[in-house]
Amino acid sequence: MNCYAADSQDAKSGEKPVTLTVLTTSVTNPNNAPNAVVSPTTLEKLVNEKFVLDSSASSDPDEDYITRLWSTTSNCDIYSPEGITTAVSCPTTGTKIIKVTVSDGDLSSYDIATANITQIPNNAPTVNAGSDVSGHLNQNVQLNGTDSDSDGYINSRSWTQIDGLGNCIFTNPNIANPLVQCNIASTYNLEYTGCDDDGACSKDRVLFTVTNNQAPVANAGNDSPNAFANISVVGLEGHNSYDSDGAITKCEWDYTGDGTYDWSSTTTCDTTYVYSTVGTYYPKLRVTDDDGATATDTKKVIVN
Repeated sequence: MNCYAADSQDAKSGEKPVTLTVLTTSVTNPNNAPNAVVSPTTLEKLVNEKFVLDSSASSDPDEDYITRLWSTTSNCDIYSPEGITTAVSCPTTGTKIIKVTVSDGDLSSYDIATANITQIPNNAPTVNAGSDVSGHLNQNVQLNGTDSDSDGYINSRSWTQIDGLGNCIFTNPNIANPLVQCNIASTYNLEYTGCDDDGACSKDRVLFTVTNNQAPVANAGNDSPNAFANISVVGLEGHNSYDSDGAITKCEWDYTGDGTYDWSSTTTCDTTYVYSTVGTYYPKLRVTDDDGATATDTKKVIVN
């Protein structure tokens, strides 16, 4: 570029040429960091409950393309780590921090969400010890406990004796329906406990009344005179036998009264026998009740 300047010492000479150098520079706009925004920023959730975090409100003031990266140092699962939104779940309790970082390729910023994770409320199991029961001394009696858990399963079961004069023995105290027997006549509170898979337990009690056993009554029937050897069928009838506090479980007949029981049944006390030799016989009936007590009775049979 040519320019002219006046010379103060020689104004008459006119203009004097000089050379100027002009420097130019290019000016570019500075880059601004993107703005990270996560929503919601605070949450109350349960263990393993999924929740969604949203970063769609994040932006870049220069309108540059931005990327997202979700991360956490907490024990949580992030399902879409590069998504605008992501689902998250945490298997343990506590305060969890989830961070989203947005970047325009040169600069980045982040925002965080805080999730308070609590344990799922546990429902205690339902336990029922069953109806009150009764039995005799040293007699096995069935217990009928039931249980259920609405949000899990029953992890353990147990029966215990709470009170009473004697000692009670369970065939298996760790099942719902064991057999139990007690060695002294008394009333006993028996407690059934069921615990669920989260450790919650429920209890219920049943009253067990134990009495002394009454022996059965044997009735061999009326005498049977004037039977004929090798011909007459003699009826041996014990069906009038009974047990006042239980049931007869076995009947036996000694046909000749020699001490050997020749016949037995668990369903009937009646039978027949044909005597082959003339004489007088005293057949004996023996009955046994459900507690093992026995009773006997005899009748007379005359064979001609």
